Amino acid sequence: METLSIRNLGPIKKADIDLKRINVFIGSQGSGKSTIAKVISAFRNYKKMKADWVETEFVKKLEDDYGLASFFKEDTEISLVTPNGKFKIGNSGLSMLREDRATYYTLPDSVYIPAERVLVPLISENTFLFIRENIFIQKYITDFGILFQNARKLIKEQTVDFLDGVTYYYDDNIDKVKLKNGRIIRLSESSNGIQSTLPLLLAIRFLAEKAGGKTAKDISIAIEEPELSLFPSSQTELLKFILDIITPLNYHLTITTHSPYTLTTVNNLIYAYQVGQINEDVNDIVPKKLWLNPSDVGAWLVENGTVRSIIDEENRQIRAEEIDKISEILNQEYDKIMDLKFAQRK
Repeated sequence: METLSIRNLGPIKKADIDLKRINVFIGSQGSGKSTIAKVISAFRNYKKMKADWVETEFVKKLEDDYGLASFFKEDTEISLVTPNGKFKIGNSGLSMLREDRATYYTLPDSVYIPAERVLVPLISENTFLFIRENIFIQKYITDFGILFQNARKLIKEQTVDFLDGVTYYYDDNIDKVKLKNGRIIRLSESSNGIQSTLPLLLAIRFLAEKAGGKTAKDISIAIEEPELSLFPSSQTELLKFILDIITPLNYHLTITTHSPYTLTTVNNLIYAYQVGQINEDVNDIVPKKLWLNPSDVGAWLVENGTVRSIIDEENRQIRAEEIDKISEILNQEYDKIMDLKFAQRK
């Protein structure tokens, strides 16, 4: 069990989170979901934390690598309680102990997959333009870009049925997509949904194959808004696709989302596990490898600077009213309009 506490970091005023194997954060834009995910991702890179813990190094990592420099305040506090002890940081402002970069790619302990991944195909095709214009790119974006570059060397081809059967491949130093009608275009010319999803899937596959190899290791993955620009049914299939790939691994998954469909999918997979304990015919509806043990799942609403669990402790699922909150508001609005319609007729 790990417990993360955050005080006064960016939009987050107070958050106490019992981290699970899978953690899902939902909330409006700017509420602090990504801030929490970045802190979790950074801590996962320090999972061997013991006596050699360096507070100032970690602060600088959050500031420099995750773009949170302006989020720290005089009273900022972050702590993580792990089986190895409690690790607490504040804004000390001292220098980070720099490590020499490896000349080859080393599989990281923790990977952050940003919403800005949609830029990666464009950047990869225009590297020298970005260099010439001295365009600044946050390190967590370039880190993902390096991961994507390594993934496409290993994965020669990837067909995705839920993206209307498109096939990605890397040819002549260009990321290409073959559409269902046989037409071939650059990845950077494809739809936003394809541009944001294919790099994500290649990265996940690469991590799974590397982490599950001869030198098997656990892996932590944080994904910002996996549903970006996807149709609702594709959002569901994407989450299942990701879980299908990483389930054989010892993994931790953190997701930030605006999508009620993502929450509903998580709920269905939890429910499949629960019913599957008494009737394995559920496997005919949802493959057993996708079932989610409710003990492994946390779901959180981030709003007004705080975080609260939206898991119903009795049925151990995400509360339906939290998923349907927006629908309820829209239905109330519709009812009010209808009342005006019929009032006019009287």
